[in-house]
Amino acid sequence: MLQEFMKIIEIKTTDVIYKINNNYDASKDMTDGYKLTISPQLLQREDDKTKGLIIINTQIFDENYEEENVPFYLKITTIGEFDSENTGKPFVEFGAQALNITLPYVRSFITTLTSASGGESVTLPLISIEELLQSMSKNKGFESDEN
Repeated sequence: MLQEFMKIIEIKTTDVIYKINNNYDASKDMTDGYKLTISPQLLQREDDKTKGLIIINTQIFDENYEEENVPFYLKITTIGEFDSENTGKPFVEFGAQALNITLPYVRSFITTLTSASGGESVTLPLISIEELLQSMSKNKGFESDEN
């Protein structure tokens, strides 16, 4: 028997803020590593519960990037649109799968942007989907300090 899955309608990065610190002093050790915040949000349509979005807000460092002597500030929003109609189940039951499908797009976008900008390429670490799902249920962001 063929198992049916939800369909990906579209995945896109909708908002990007990327500021490079031209005064970054690499000789000063950045002991805290990259400050990474990932905040996912799952939204299901009211009129058709088989359709929905996952919105992933990702931030590396913050607006005080110059004062904190870090190389850049990056904030992006990535949206995945999905349809679970062929499963007969509501979209919210597929939150883990939507997150699993969309997160690699976030990682790839960040790596491409940072490497193409002339700075050091940033590759996000593998992220615990379970921790992100817990944060979605609490409506909070998952924070991790990564080196």
